Order: sequence, then C-alpha cells, then structure tokens
Amino acid sequence: PETTGNTVSLVLYSSDPETGTWRLSKGMSAEGCGSPSVVAWEGNKLLMMAACEDGRRRVYESDNKGETWTEALGTLSRVWGGAPAGAGPGVPSGFITATIGGSGEGRRVLLVTLPVHSGDGGNGQLHLWLADAAHVVDAGPIPTAGDGEDSAAAAAASALLLKGGTELISVYEKRKSGKAQAAGLFAVQLTSQLGRVKEVVETWKTVDARVGELCPSSAAAASGGACGARVPTAGLVGHLAGTVTGTAWVDEYLGVNATVKGGAEAAGTEGGVTFKGRGSWAEWPVGNGGRVQPYHFANYNFTLAATVTIHAAPEKGDSPLPLLGTKMDANGGGAAAFGLSYTSDKKWRVLCGDGAGGPDTSTWEPKKSYNVAIMRQGGGQGSVYIDGLRVGGWQPEQRCETQTGVISHFYIGGDGGGAAEPASEGGRVTVTNVLLYNRPLGADEIGALHKKTVPSSAPEEPTPLKSEGPATSEDVPKSDVDATSPVPQRGPQAASSPTPGNALATGHVPSQREAQSADRGGAAADAAAAKDAASVPATRSNSSNSGGGGGGLLQKRNAEDGAVRGRRVVPLLLLLGLWAFAAL
Repeated sequence: PETTGNTVSLVLYSSDPETGTWRLSKGMSAEGCGSPSVVAWEGNKLLMMAACEDGRRRVYESDNKGETWTEALGTLSRVWGGAPAGAGPGVPSGFITATIGGSGEGRRVLLVTLPVHSGDGGNGQLHLWLADAAHVVDAGPIPTAGDGEDSAAAAAASALLLKGGTELISVYEKRKSGKAQAAGLFAVQLTSQLGRVKEVVETWKTVDARVGELCPSSAAAASGGACGARVPTAGLVGHLAGTVTGTAWVDEYLGVNATVKGGAEAAGTEGGVTFKGRGSWAEWPVGNGGRVQPYHFANYNFTLAATVTIHAAPEKGDSPLPLLGTKMDANGGGAAAFGLSYTSDKKWRVLCGDGAGGPDTSTWEPKKSYNVAIMRQGGGQGSVYIDGLRVGGWQPEQRCETQTGVISHFYIGGDGGGAAEPASEGGRVTVTNVLLYNRPLGADEIGALHKKTVPSSAPEEPTPLKSEGPATSEDVPKSDVDATSPVPQRGPQAASSPTPGNALATGHVPSQREAQSADRGGAAADAAAAKDAASVPATRSNSSNSGGGGGGLLQKRNAEDGAVRGRRVVPLLLLLGLWAFAAL
C-alpha cells in the first residue's frame, strides 16, 4: 500500500533483555498521535500518553503488551490540551508512577509534567500534575531557567526522575519560539512540589474516608446502629461540600472548583450553598475550564448527585426552575441539554437533549431534603433519580437521549437563565454535598447515596459570599514516597460497580460513535479529531522496524530548591514509546 507518512505511537519491549530480543507492538495509537510516553500501571497494564494533531493528549491502556490499545476516555484521555494552533507539534511529557505514603498504606499515583499554554498562545509554563484513576490535580509550576539568552525560551520536552523514593527531579529542554533547535537541557529538583503531592494524596484519603464511612441517618449514628452499605468512592472525582472561599465552591479533592454566581443572592451554609434568587447559581467547569479539562470524561459517562432542599415553589405561571444539569458549549448553542427542574405546581421535570422537557412527574414538598442524581452512560442515554428511584420507572424507553456535543459545565441550583426576581431571605433552594463520579453508578450504589448523610465541617450559619483571595494550603503532612512498594485496593466496592478498584478504565468503553458525537460541535481542534476520536480498539501494525535514541550527561552544580542544576545541548532521555511512520 501507499505510504502516507501518518504519525502513530507504539512500544518496543523485551521479555528477555539478556538475549537482546526485542519486539515491536502490533497495536498503536490513532493516526496523528506522536511524542509518546509510556509507564507500567496497576493490573499489569501499560499506559501510553501521546500528543495528537487535534491538540489534546490522548491516554491509551493495554493489558497485552501493546497488542491492542484502548483509549481511556473515561478517565485521563484528552484531559490535557496542547499548544495553541500553529505552535508546532506536541512534545514528549514527563510520565512516571510513584507510591505516596509508607507502611503498607501507600497510594499509587501518576506524575506528569507538561507545559501549560496561555490563551494568547504565549510560551508554555511547565507544570507538575498528579493523577490516579479518578483525580487530576495541578501540583504547581516548575521553575525553569530564565537567565541570559534563554529567558525567551519556553519549556518543551520533559521527563521525570524519582530518586530513592524521596527526591523528585524534572529534566526538561527549552526551545525558543519558532526555532527547532533546543536552547539547552536542564534539571531542577522539585522538593516543594513533592511536598504538595504528599499533601494532596493525604487529602484524597481523608475525603474518601469521610464520604465512605457514613450512616443512614444522624439518628442511627447517634444510637450506634449499624451503618450498612458504604457510599461508593470508586470513580468519585469531585465533592462540593461546605468549603466556600469568595465565589469559589471548593472541591474537597482539591481538583476543579465550582464558581458561585449571583453574589449577594447566594450564601454558604452547612455542607453547601443556599441560592436565594433566580439570579444565583453555580457552575462546575467541564469544557470551559481552559486547555486542561479534568472532567472531559463527562462527555461520555458521569453520575452527578446532590442533596437538595427547595424552600418555596416558583410563582404561578413561571417556567420550571433548573436544579441540576449540564449545559453545552457555544457550538452546541450554549443551551441546557440534560437535567432536572422543579415546577410551580410542585412537580419534577426532566430535561432531555432536544431541549424539551418530559412529562411532569412525582411531587416535591417544600423544605424537605431530597437526594437527586443525574446519570449519563453509553450511547448518550440519560437517567434521573430522586431518593434512589429513577424518574419514569425502570423501563429502558423511559431513559432520555441526551444532547450530543461538548459539555461546557454542570449547573447547580439554577442555570442563570430566566427573568430576574427578588432574592428570598429564606432562600430559594439549598444544595449540599455534591458528588461527581466518572462512571454511571449501579442501582445499589444509587440507593446507598439516598440513605447517607455526608458529614461536613462547614459553618452552621449561612455566610454571604464575597470575592476574596484563595485559601492557603495546610502544612504538608508527613508521609513517605516509595517508588516500588505495592499499593492495596481502596476500600470495598459495591457489587454493581463495573470498575475494578485498581483499574484505570471505568468499565464502560465508549464506542467510536460516542467519542465522535462528543467531539462534534466542539472547538475547531475537537472537530478535526472527530474523524478518529475514540480509536477503540486502536489500529494494528505489522511493522518490524524500530529506532533508537541517544542520551547525554547532565553537569550538576549545587543550588537551592527550584534552581537550575545543569545544562547541556543534548537529546532527551530515551523514552519507551516510539514514533512510527506507518503505511496506513
């Protein structure tokens, strides 16, 4: 066949390095994906991150040494965006695993270094990212050399080294804009960033325990009764509770914060926020959060649950008031696409993808708390649950088809639409303990959410929201880093959960049609990627040729934390991933 020169990523491996026998994997990434980085992950998996022509980093996983690759659309794939259009091809990223915490209680995580580009397309600032099978957290910028003639150069390709489990080093090259030749190779010790990583992992453990160890009611807890089933934490990505700083409704997992809109018409309360008027609501970013989108998975699968209390019905004749749902990006019309609303005659209404509401159902009571959940799963199907029961019954035809395209954000307590109205002193609706999962929950898990009351350390009296600076981090907890020790699975998992506790994938592999439909209507880069969006399974190669790479030495010098330790114009370290120009 004719050689087209398409770029793909694959791996070269050896089961017996002593004999010098190496094999090139048959499976590969989608076309247009290069600059790969590869790591070994839990469950005998390989993870490969590649920079793709659509401008996003795709993450693939394989459990058969690269014979086939599956894009991890439900977790890490397409989270990181690349350089703006015209900035050139993507660069290899730092991509390693580490176990944070000692004494058998360690947690396996991924550490990633990538340049983050501003909206104006300026030089990218290198950042360290911390991730696992659910969470993605920015651990902070990496200081780069800026002396002399290199001050105009931007960080490009990078690698990470973990020395002795206690010393984290970033190795990166700098490249001046518009020039192919690297300005130099540098190394910097990431002591403070490693401390931040430890802090975040300890926070994840604390929040998991707080969410998982719950009782059916406060009365049962007070009487010492059995707590029964646990609230699921597998796939739990975000938790909005009682931490509100300025207009930021802070994610307890230190990931993506929601933004409270409406100023004086919203107030922080125990476990959440009270929205006083129709002009107040909250937005939790999905696609409108910039080039880094930790919640990109929501375009394929998610469960969003919350406890809500409606204080008063809308005025007669008013349109239903949105409570919880999704809005599409500008290319999707910016309209509410899927969610739950409540009406003036005390009924619930489900909004489906065509913008039309379904038939009103059930009856809600003022000042009564309800557990509501909206869930999107394979094929764009959506379901809504109230107190553990699906609205419309359990017949499959009662599920609604959600609107395809790219989700801009989740809305909470309202969607910012409709006519303005005076704020109610007693509040319009209170939303507490919002939980976001990167997978559809099973029926038993939905029931467990209904039975639980999430504890919170928030203030008991409502506090008006005002703009102020971000909260400062707590002292870094004392914990160890072990790069090789095994990691136990996290907690028991509900029988209905489709996801192994230590697997990266969510159990449901989005089809190619799902990935393409999520790309349609998105940004120009996403639209271009729709041709091969999912690539599940990835293509196979019969190529047997492989290439090698060189390395170089770093000249070290004593320096303070964050200072450059050496420089030399040499190629980067040999990466396990390979580029291949295959006949496709």
